[in-house]
Amino acid sequence: MTALHPMPNTSDLITDIPRATFETIGLARYLTKQRLKDETLFEPHPVLLFPGYGGTDGSMTGLKYFLNNLGLSCYSLGLGRNFEGKDQRIGRVEQATAFREKMVALCIERAEAIYQATGEKLILLGWSMGGCYAFDVSQAIPDKVAAVITMGSPFGDPRGTSMWPIFRYFMKNPVPVEDMDFSGWMEKRKVTTKGIPIHVLYSKRDGIVSTTTAMLEKHPDVSYSQVKSSHTGFAYNKSVYKEVLAKLKLILAQ
Repeated sequence: MTALHPMPNTSDLITDIPRATFETIGLARYLTKQRLKDETLFEPHPVLLFPGYGGTDGSMTGLKYFLNNLGLSCYSLGLGRNFEGKDQRIGRVEQATAFREKMVALCIERAEAIYQATGEKLILLGWSMGGCYAFDVSQAIPDKVAAVITMGSPFGDPRGTSMWPIFRYFMKNPVPVEDMDFSGWMEKRKVTTKGIPIHVLYSKRDGIVSTTTAMLEKHPDVSYSQVKSSHTGFAYNKSVYKEVLAKLKLILAQ
C-alpha cells in the first residue's frame, strides 16, 4: 500500500463496531434532551436519506426521527438493501463502479418523484456509499437539489478503505491490482455543478474509510467538518447530528 492511498489504522478498524455501540448510547441521551426541548426549527423541507452499503432504510431511522422532529420532511430511499445480488458480487473496482451507477439511476428516479410531489429542491443526506449516491444524484439533476451532506463516504481511491482487502480476499479475485481500471471511480470525485453546497463529514477515527478517500476534489462549493466517530456509528453519533443540524441551519437560511 503506497502513500497515495493510506488505509485506516488497524486499531480503528478492530474497534469500529464497539465504538459505534457507545456512540449509540450517547445519541439516545442526546435525542431525549432534544425531544424535551420540543422545538421546531425548520419548515417541512424535503430531505432524502441514503443508507450505506449493505444497509437498509432502517439504518437511517435515528436521523429520520431527529430531522422530522425539527420540522423537516424526511424521505427514505425505498430501494431495499443497498447490496448487489449473489450473481453480481463485487470483486474488482470496475464492478463497484457499475453497481454504483446502477443504484444512482434508481436514486435519481426516486429524487425526481419527490421533487415532483413537493415542488421543492431536495437536501440529500447520505452515509458511506449512500453519500456517493447522493453526490452523484446532485451532479445528474442539479436543478432539483438544494444541498448535499455526506458522512464518511469513499469518494477517493477504494484502496484507501479497509473494505478493499476484505473484498479481494472473500471474492478470491485473481485479477492483479495493476490490471484494474480505477479511472471510472476516481472521475466521480469531480464536482461539475455550481452553486450547490456540498458538505462532507469525515472522521480520522473512521475504521473503514481513510481521510484522504473521504475527500472530493477541491471546489468552492465543497466544505468539510471533522467529527469524532466510528464508521459504523456515523448515523448514530451525536456529534454527527450536531454537525448536520448546524449545516442545515446555514443551508435553509439562504
